[in-house]
Amino acid sequence: MNKLRSSNQNSENSVDHAQYLIKTKLFTPVLRKDIVSRHHILERIEAGHQQKLILIQAPAGYGKTTAVVDWIQTYSKRSAWYAIDAGDNDLSRFLSYIVYGLGQLQTGLCQTLLPLLNSSEPPPTSIQLAQLINDLSCLDQDTVLVIDDYHLITNQKIHDAFSFIVRHMPPQLQIVVLSRSELPFSISALRLAGQVTELNLLDLRFTREDTENFINVILKMGLSEANLHELDKRTDGWVSGIQLAVMSMQGQENAGLILEHLSGNDRYISDYLVDEVIKYLSEEQLRFLLSSSILDRFCSSLIDDMLGINNSQEIIEQLKERNSFIVPLDHHDTWYRYHHLFAELLQRRVSDQSQFDISEMFHKASLWHEKQGNIEEAIEFARKARDNQRIADLLTRHVKTFILNGGQERAIQWILSLPVEHLRMHTSLWIYLALAQLDIGAFHDAKKQLNRLWHEEQLQQLPTELRNITTGYVNCFKAALNIHTGLNAERVIQLTSEAAVLLPENEFLGQSIAAGHSGVAHLHIGNTHEAAKSLDRAIELSKKAEYDLLYLLWFSYRAQVEFDLGNLSQAKVLFEQAAEYAAARGLNMSNVFINAIIGLGRIYYEWDDLETARVYLVEGVKLAEYGENLDRLLLAYDAYFKYLITISDFAQAHEKLIQIKALASSHFNPPIIMANIDALEIELAIAERDVDSVQAKLFDHSTKPGRISGALFEKKWLAFAKLFSAVGQVQAAIDILKDITFVAGKQKRQYSEIYLRTCLALQYQKLGQNEKARDELNKVLKLAEPQNYLRNYLDIDSAVLPMLQDSLKAPISGRDSGSLSRVNYIARIVTAIEENSRNGKESTEVSPADKSLVTQREREVIQLLAEGLSYIEISYQMHISINTLKTYIKNIYGKLGIHNKVEAINKAKDLHII
Repeated sequence: MNKLRSSNQNSENSVDHAQYLIKTKLFTPVLRKDIVSRHHILERIEAGHQQKLILIQAPAGYGKTTAVVDWIQTYSKRSAWYAIDAGDNDLSRFLSYIVYGLGQLQTGLCQTLLPLLNSSEPPPTSIQLAQLINDLSCLDQDTVLVIDDYHLITNQKIHDAFSFIVRHMPPQLQIVVLSRSELPFSISALRLAGQVTELNLLDLRFTREDTENFINVILKMGLSEANLHELDKRTDGWVSGIQLAVMSMQGQENAGLILEHLSGNDRYISDYLVDEVIKYLSEEQLRFLLSSSILDRFCSSLIDDMLGINNSQEIIEQLKERNSFIVPLDHHDTWYRYHHLFAELLQRRVSDQSQFDISEMFHKASLWHEKQGNIEEAIEFARKARDNQRIADLLTRHVKTFILNGGQERAIQWILSLPVEHLRMHTSLWIYLALAQLDIGAFHDAKKQLNRLWHEEQLQQLPTELRNITTGYVNCFKAALNIHTGLNAERVIQLTSEAAVLLPENEFLGQSIAAGHSGVAHLHIGNTHEAAKSLDRAIELSKKAEYDLLYLLWFSYRAQVEFDLGNLSQAKVLFEQAAEYAAARGLNMSNVFINAIIGLGRIYYEWDDLETARVYLVEGVKLAEYGENLDRLLLAYDAYFKYLITISDFAQAHEKLIQIKALASSHFNPPIIMANIDALEIELAIAERDVDSVQAKLFDHSTKPGRISGALFEKKWLAFAKLFSAVGQVQAAIDILKDITFVAGKQKRQYSEIYLRTCLALQYQKLGQNEKARDELNKVLKLAEPQNYLRNYLDIDSAVLPMLQDSLKAPISGRDSGSLSRVNYIARIVTAIEENSRNGKESTEVSPADKSLVTQREREVIQLLAEGLSYIEISYQMHISINTLKTYIKNIYGKLGIHNKVEAINKAKDLHII
């Protein structure tokens, strides 16, 4: 897996995701020459240099940024700076800035995570954060990360993620947060642990000494003691208020008279002082000041285009000389911004003056950014200009690129900002909206938008050709919703057939979606031949459409067809090719990659390589749990359940059942989905020897499977066969197994047929029908030997062992090479069963403290207990309920033969479990 992932970094086809970030937001601000270096504040900050978090919270204008920049320079801190703006309320974007900013400090740092964040479908948040913490642990020296203007973040997902980062970051990293408001998540645990340094308004405001140093020592204004006292009294140490007052007093004879007009209200002080500042500006300077204030950041070229002038840099220099609150954003004097409060005051003036056509200025800014290749900023300025047509035009040209480079959420946000009428007029926009929503698993949203956009009456109003295309795509997306949230295969085949007829042959994207989902539907039904044919066509069409996400999705499903056919070696080759393709394009943590990951896990499981299988299956489950893909989650859980039952981790199996039931409930419990969930529940009850649950399931008619029509209800029928066998109704089990085995064989689903015939052989043996048992087992061996199936026998029952041993007793003389190969295969199976049985016997006879009995998940629980975390904190970190955690702890106590937490931790240390 690591090898596959690393190829992403070296691939010629990989995307430079950093190009979509605004680099100036990562520049550490440049200090003005006339600042007052306040040593008592620097010492306060430095006193917390070994703590995790420094929180500086105060209203605008109290010198938060200046204090931190001064501290960084004074104490020579290695630092990364991230200045947040309102457009950063997207988790992947937020994390990308952090990762890229820190990555500039150390070669190779965070190179694993950045492509994942910006992949076509980012991995689940838990994976992103775990990878980030792992990457940050590689910092080679102490580093400070400054997050400026955190109050602009309103996304709860970001708050949760940032809280996790603060709690789990390595000791080499310290985070400094600058905000106008309190953090919206609790840091009480950090406070209690002495890991936070906090400064607020009272700490930051100018003292009388600071005010005098600034005005009389640095600016040499020679203000009298009385005037200093009045200024201090009027501004109450508000740094920006003092600066504004100074600007209004410069060049004035009677400073005291000006100070007398100051009110105690911040807004009125500000308004008055701005009036005093701008009255001395030329008309040209004032126009520049007001026009540029509507921008978060600006450069001379941008303002030249906006105002139709060519001397913006000259005016910037003039304003800098007047200390007009211009903040350089780089060391090349290219990009600037105004002090936030000053900008807000100027913007209020702009909105009050009719001569400023703000929409036109935003429009020109959008045009300028488009020329520079800054498409995201071009779209944002078009949105500010409320120019829906321009937004639509920009998105039409660039939305596909955004989506394929991992920008689904941004694309969705932009498209949904347009009125419905614009979406209906721009076919590609609503199509890519649906694709983006499906890509990230937002099926509820996709269904809602389709219903909002296209009722039958709207479709009928379209010209014939456009109506056919629109209806074709609507059917494609309805098919996707039906298959991924309900496994309604028959409906999907109907919808995709209609779509293929309605869409033109050269509409490659739509035709690929139709053919692909038709193939997936046939795969779920068990029609392997039709599935392969449709998926092969979908793969070729996705190449013509140049849509990597679809190609990877259909290719992964095509590999699954080979798996279902029982061709494990061929399936492995195809799954690995899918992995290589995904890695080369930064898609190897994509939700569409689940089939390949789970497929490899299932193959290695069947070959009895449990550790390799575990790695793939755990990763596949994490990917499947992102979004609302019920069919992929079911695929992942079905494979993972076999592994969990094998290692007797029943607590986690129950936990996964709760998760998939909750998701199914949100989709109104689709019958076929629920049938397969019931099958998982039955398998678990049998594995736990839960007699009551087994009996209840057997006699609960509401859980009876549907008709035997292929693969859709096969797992439920198999589960019922096992239920009958478990309660001694062997003939009933045989009757079911014969029916579903016949269907699997007819459909050439050899993987299922091998397992079902092995189950059937065992049931015949239980009835004493040994000839039939041997006959079924011989069919199994003939089918399974070329692909080296092993777990097929290990997972059934050790009772199959005598039949295999009998097969080895037959005379070897006269056998051909094929027969000898079969004998060697049987010998491998017998050895594996005997070893498996021996290990199981030993595990019940040795001390209950045998560490091999403790699962990986249980070790994680013990480790967190040892770290002193509470039950609530552990459940939050492991993403499990308190009840599930208690089940884990109960299992641990039983396995280790202890009775409380302290004993568990001590015993685990003695056994080197932790």
